[in-house]
Amino acid sequence: MKKIFTRAGIAIVITVAVLYTGALVLLKSNETAFIYFPTKATLAAPPDSLRLGYTRVALTTPDQTKLVAWRIPASATDSTGVQSIWVLYFHGNGLNVSGAGYVRHYANLHRLGVNVFAAEYRGYGESGGEPNESGLNEDALTSYRYLTGTLHIDPKRIFIYGYSLGSGVAIELASKVQAAGLIVEGAYLSIGERGQAAFPYFPVKLILSNKFASIDKIGSITAPKLFIHAVSDQVIPISDGRTLFAAASAPKTFLEVNGGHATAYIEDEAKFYRAIETFISENSP
Repeated sequence: MKKIFTRAGIAIVITVAVLYTGALVLLKSNETAFIYFPTKATLAAPPDSLRLGYTRVALTTPDQTKLVAWRIPASATDSTGVQSIWVLYFHGNGLNVSGAGYVRHYANLHRLGVNVFAAEYRGYGESGGEPNESGLNEDALTSYRYLTGTLHIDPKRIFIYGYSLGSGVAIELASKVQAAGLIVEGAYLSIGERGQAAFPYFPVKLILSNKFASIDKIGSITAPKLFIHAVSDQVIPISDGRTLFAAASAPKTFLEVNGGHATAYIEDEAKFYRAIETFISENSP
């Protein structure tokens, strides 16, 4: 009888080990699908009521990936935009540069008198390729170089802004290039930390290739920084934002706003945009 129980126990252990290993393989092999949720829908023009005279901008990355971004001029600017302030914006996951919420956000930034360059990622919208961390970082650098190289914008007039997924992209870019300032909204410590929280029984942090380890990079950024986080954020907890802020070097500001992960700019609109306007004004040449 004892041998039967021993054999049964061994069989159970082996079965559990096989299932666990299989789950790990499944998680690793489908990593991209678990992390990125690109929307390939045709980019929709902003409604006329928003009065955004946007231009579609076609870019090509060094690895020959075709990107389609939006360039939105300031309400009052010189003809080239060289003497104006630019916000280089990296959106979140799940939609693309033409998402209705993003377009409303561009319009609100536009009202602050800045140019907006809404960058796009590979695999999203009309852009080619498939998303991955190194690719998105290359896309961000390509957009930045379009501003500084093609449009001849002084880096001191460029504010890098990243929301949610885009916060990791923005932080990586800001750690490599010059900018007037960095704005992150709903920022996470790393994709690994978020993945570990979602799959607590698996060594997610160890097996992920797409890490976006913002917590390891934020301390090296010397540009002024504005951290915006919603107190009721159920996607990226505000504790992530606070920890990231604590790891950042001065000058830095943390803004706690009301609302959720995707609604703070609406629910606490006045406070939200007043802080951005002040930050840009204080750090512009």
